[in-house]
Order: sequence, then structure tokens, then C-alpha cells
Amino acid sequence: MTATTAAKPLTLVENRGPIEILTLNRPEALNAMSPELADELSAYFQGLQKRRDVRVVLMRAEGRASARAATSIRKHLLRQGRDVPSASMISRYATPP
Repeated sequence: MTATTAAKPLTLVENRGPIEILTLNRPEALNAMSPELADELSAYFQGLQKRRDVRVVLMRAEGRASARAATSIRKHLLRQGRDVPSASMISRYATPP
């Protein structure tokens, strides 16, 4: 589990062998990107580069706004100059059936 505040972590990580489930935990803000959340995600993925045990990261969001979170993450990555999938593709996988 990763946390920026003692009261409530912004992300939750559950390990299931080669799969990790990364949950955005800001339902009150519709899981929109914030500087603190961006820092947490960046630290998580940088740490993940050094690991060989995780092959897949499934991202989800607490609450009802996982599609908005996917769009927010995509915009953040684009600002960093990274090549990312379209928002509709991300949302399709971020939104439960």
C-alpha cells in the first residue's frame, strides 16, 4: 500500500502474483489527477521498473468515476511527452461492465 497522508492513502496496491491491482482512492474528487496522486503514481511505476515479479498492472478507481480518472491519467502522461492509448480505449478497460 502506498500513502501520501496517514489518514487516507491515494492509491492502494494489491499483489496477486504476477498481477498487481492499483486502485486510485480519491472517490470524493472523482479520482481526478492531483500533484500528490501524480507523485504517487510516478513513484509506483518507477519502482515497478526494477521488479521482475509483476507482469501486469490492472488500474481501477474507487467510486463511480473511473473513466474520468483514466482520462486524467492520459492527459498527465501526454504532458510528459509519453505515447499513450486513446482515452476511449483506456476508459473501456477502466469502466466496469
